[in-house]
Amino acid sequence: MQIAKVQESLARKALEQPNLLFENLFRYVSHPHWLWVAAESILQNSGAHTPGIDGITKANTESSREFAQQLSEELKTQVYRPKPVRRVYVPKTDGKMRLPGISIMRDRVIQEAVRMVLEPILESHFLNCSVGFRPQRRLMDAIHLITRFTNNNVKMWWVVKGEIKGCFDNIPHRKLMGALRQYVKDEKFLALVASFLSAGIWEKGKVSKPNSGVSQAGVVSPLLTNTYLHEMDKAWYEKYGKLTEGQKTYRRVKGLGNVQLVRYADDFVVLTNGTKEFAHELRLEFGEILTNLGLELSDEIMVTHVNDGFDFLGFHLKRVYSQQTNKQIMLVKPSSESIAKYKVAVDRITDRSTIGDDLANKIKALNAIVEGWANYYRHGNVGEEFRDLASYTHMRMYYWLKAKHSNMSARQSVKKYVMAEYKTTYSKTGTWGCHGVKLIPMTAIERNYYRINWPERNPYLEHDKSSLVYHDEAPIPDERHI
Repeated sequence: MQIAKVQESLARKALEQPNLLFENLFRYVSHPHWLWVAAESILQNSGAHTPGIDGITKANTESSREFAQQLSEELKTQVYRPKPVRRVYVPKTDGKMRLPGISIMRDRVIQEAVRMVLEPILESHFLNCSVGFRPQRRLMDAIHLITRFTNNNVKMWWVVKGEIKGCFDNIPHRKLMGALRQYVKDEKFLALVASFLSAGIWEKGKVSKPNSGVSQAGVVSPLLTNTYLHEMDKAWYEKYGKLTEGQKTYRRVKGLGNVQLVRYADDFVVLTNGTKEFAHELRLEFGEILTNLGLELSDEIMVTHVNDGFDFLGFHLKRVYSQQTNKQIMLVKPSSESIAKYKVAVDRITDRSTIGDDLANKIKALNAIVEGWANYYRHGNVGEEFRDLASYTHMRMYYWLKAKHSNMSARQSVKKYVMAEYKTTYSKTGTWGCHGVKLIPMTAIERNYYRINWPERNPYLEHDKSSLVYHDEAPIPDERHI
């Protein structure tokens, strides 16, 4: 079976026949080869080291081909039943807890097989206002769209920034299945999806079976969430998104605002070139849309002007005057909260209570923080922040070394760990080094302007499927690193 050709056929049919209800999808999910490809994908994920309630991980999983054959037989004979997901508590950067549910390995494989069938179809229906957890799209696309809509030509300067309260935990199962039935008619396939939703949550030896919510770490959960929130996207599109240029001009002449939506999973921004009063009306309007979906806006929703700035997805966006261009431009920087969290992470690693740690491992831990943070923000206006944080990290390392060798003078401590040279693209800079391991200065991370490069059509229609990857996907957490 040539899976890429099947996916392309599904995508093309969905694109050319938008009202088509797909049948006979279960035959793909239950096919041994389809399941083998799904199993190979799951076993390569770092989360394969994290067990579900059965304790099975990659280490004690049999041959993927035999595994796939067994799952195929269980599906075809309708004896397969998913197990409850294991609830784990993962701390978030804001101090709250994320509550992903970890499925057993066999359930993950079948969910991946379901995703491989369903995603090509849904990608032909999803709108460009949605950029989160979709192939060939990434977080920076959302930021770039906002800067495009807030430039001096489009002039959408009023912003409604919203978040859906407890989105993953509150999506109603019945309404979600109703949303899926707009695209799929195969009852066996739909029953399989429903079985994952109703499998329940295992926590502290007890199983609960709520009638709402999708597992935050579920393989198919991001796709199901986007499918449900596509209903919100459609509501926006029907009223504002599909207007012609003439209709948009008419609204502006009449003093009415045009509206753009940018959504990244459960975080979204609504922009308008209307009045402040109209922006407040949009806040109520989108709140009502979500209420009809059984969801609720977070209390943190705000209406603001781009000149006052706002935080979104860890960035702070604000319109400022540029002396260089003699124009108003949108400045994209890391939020102050994100900078503070970076410093907390560095402080924790370089805390004086850890002076007994090995220096090389200490530098490796810092490098992971530096590279992760810098790669997230390197497309923004971050030159000043990178210099400041490179200096902050360097000095924290200095004070840690000074505490580690308290019997030495500061000069002797520095001499013991002679500043190594770190070669960057443009020059060489001094840094701390030990046994060939060097602390990466944040200023050495390449920065560049980001441009949207997503396909205009469904990416499953492209001939080269090798680039069909998820840049922002949140994988199943590997508990070795929690």
